[in-house]
Amino acid sequence: MKICIYSFFFFFFNKKNIAFILTT
Repeated sequence: MKICIYSFFFFFFNKKNIAFILTT
């Protein structure tokens, strides 16, 4: 279960990171 939450957080953070890089 913890791995699932970790994966979700990583995916969400990655999406935000990609959006930030694209905007910059």
